[in-house]
Amino acid sequence: MAARQAFKAAEAVREAAENDAKLVESKMVPISVLVSRKTKRLYVCQAFQQVFESPVTIENPELPIGTTLYTALRYTPDDSSLFWSALAMYPKSKPTPDRRSGAAESGKLNRC
Repeated sequence: MAARQAFKAAEAVREAAENDAKLVESKMVPISVLVSRKTKRLYVCQAFQQVFESPVTIENPELPIGTTLYTALRYTPDDSSLFWSALAMYPKSKPTPDRRSGAAESGKLNRC
């Protein structure tokens, strides 16, 4: 009986350590957030796996909003918040002359 109790206690300690390791590992993998105007949804991914999805309301959905990718890189030293990185791309409103190829005349927009 004592051996069974010792085994159960050891198994509980092992499970707690495994859960702690998973929590630490999850804090080391970046989180990406995507809001899709087309689907009107917010997607949260971690390690290329979707972990959350929710509907969103976009104010003035007919206006271009550009593309911005937010990535949570790491926790602050006190674990109270996150350091974020943002990458934004916005379409140009009007074509501008491309001095090298004359792209404006051909109807092409310059690339970012």
